[in-house]
Amino acid sequence: MTINSVNNVSFSARNPEAKAMKKANKEQYFKYLSQVNANDALKMSVGREVEDGKLKSASAKAFLGGLVGLVGSQLLMRGAANKSIALDQVGKLTDKAAKGLANTIKVGVVANVVSSVALVSSAIIDSVNKSRANKTAHARGFLNDGDYSKFTSKQEAYEVTDMINKAHVN
Repeated sequence: MTINSVNNVSFSARNPEAKAMKKANKEQYFKYLSQVNANDALKMSVGREVEDGKLKSASAKAFLGGLVGLVGSQLLMRGAANKSIALDQVGKLTDKAAKGLANTIKVGVVANVVSSVALVSSAIIDSVNKSRANKTAHARGFLNDGDYSKFTSKQEAYEVTDMINKAHVN
């Protein structure tokens, strides 16, 4: 009989077989993660390359436009606010200057809203692309997102994912 502890001091971590098993399980897990990512990438494109490319391009353009617009609008509003403070400190903030700066800030706010809408639309486009890929995943030989939740054991998930990965990557 193997002694794992004496006086509640555990020696089981020194078991080389347990270490080897733990390392093998970690390697299997990381292999599984890689294969799930490969399955997702292949699921998105195989059999629907043109549609996937168009949607990814539209999503990237919307994201970039939203990001640039957001940064630009923030800089515009900050510059107008700083100019307003500077003019007020020296006593040269006239009504005409205040109205001009207020209009600049309004433009910045509108640009901020438009940029936010572009960022949200980027996420929506990406979501639509994933749902379309999931819809026809089985017909093209891939697992969709709902299939991963149906596995009863890790080993079953590893085996099925490995089989699909080998069928499409090789």
